[in-house]
Amino acid sequence: MHRKPLAYVSLKTVLQHMGPEIRFELTRRVPQIRLTEAVVPLKISFLELGENFTKINGTTYEMRTYHDYDQGVTVPKYIRNRNKNGGLTVDYDRFGHRDDSFRNVLTAGDLDFRDGRVRTLNTLKLFLQPYIFERRNQSPPWRNVIRLSITSRKKDMKVHQLPFSCRLHEAEKFLNKLLVCRGNPVVNVKTLKISNSGYILRMPVNLKLKINNLDGKVENSFYKALNKIIHESSYPLNSVYVNCISNNVNVLDHPLITDAKTLKVSDVTIPRGQRLPLLLKMQNPTVLVDSVGFLKINGVVGLIINLKESIPPIGHKIRLNVLGFNAAFESLKQFANQFDGTRIRGRTITIPMNHISTLQVSYTPKNRKTRDNGHFYLEMIVLSNNN
Repeated sequence: MHRKPLAYVSLKTVLQHMGPEIRFELTRRVPQIRLTEAVVPLKISFLELGENFTKINGTTYEMRTYHDYDQGVTVPKYIRNRNKNGGLTVDYDRFGHRDDSFRNVLTAGDLDFRDGRVRTLNTLKLFLQPYIFERRNQSPPWRNVIRLSITSRKKDMKVHQLPFSCRLHEAEKFLNKLLVCRGNPVVNVKTLKISNSGYILRMPVNLKLKINNLDGKVENSFYKALNKIIHESSYPLNSVYVNCISNNVNVLDHPLITDAKTLKVSDVTIPRGQRLPLLLKMQNPTVLVDSVGFLKINGVVGLIINLKESIPPIGHKIRLNVLGFNAAFESLKQFANQFDGTRIRGRTITIPMNHISTLQVSYTPKNRKTRDNGHFYLEMIVLSNNN
């Protein structure tokens, strides 16, 4: 039966309503539509970029090296096991020695998250075979090939072997060009996550992402690297999730964070005496600190005193993670005794600030299905007295 292909305009319309992972698979199988697909704006709900993988919505694409042995050659057991588990994220030289030199190779378009550090290369030679091949100037009985594994949301995996030979970092860059760029000048991404840190992220040249939400471990190199790919129309971001704050708290001073509508923070490891000043620096409309025991009760009292003095705008919200029902309940009782005019009702108290606004402090279970001894949120929000 003869089937009439979609017209150019119709094809563009259909592609606009397809997820990026489906479009990638479609263009892989039907090369004839690649030129049309490349001009249709790409919209991604969730994009996670890692050192050797890219996750788009529910699909993960990962590059690994694999030893493809010649026919009839006995494959060592450790190689069989390694290949069975998907291979490794390292390269090998022509004699079979492990070669990590690519990890410090910076090419055009790459994002450098090493924060001034040069990665230590693993030069340990674990096995005798490569020495024998090198001494004899002989190639090993296998080819170092690169395989792309595609894992769906349902954990179904497909594996494809690259039909050409290249270094691992070159393959990763080529993959991201196919997945994320594909000729689109600006790619719309709802949430961008930068996984881990301390590495070079292989990205195509001139890539720009228009994002709403950002998730990543913030270090000094974080902004410099991201500025290369975040389109100016992204600002202000809807939310920024900072999943690690250690010694250098100045990383929070960047407009990327200060201008965000919501700032989410976790894994705070700075000394306790620096935590209240850090929280007071966060002037975002909504601040969520999901780090257990971030402030003790006296620290929360100090926060409330500062809020009463500074009079933040109506709607300003701060949420802290506290451990246990008793800690949350005792906190409210102490706040009620500390501030004049405080009213208490169940899990909520209201503290007068001025003739315009009131500070409402309450606690709710982090997970409503947990028992009373689980984690609770202590939430503060500035309300209008006219409500």
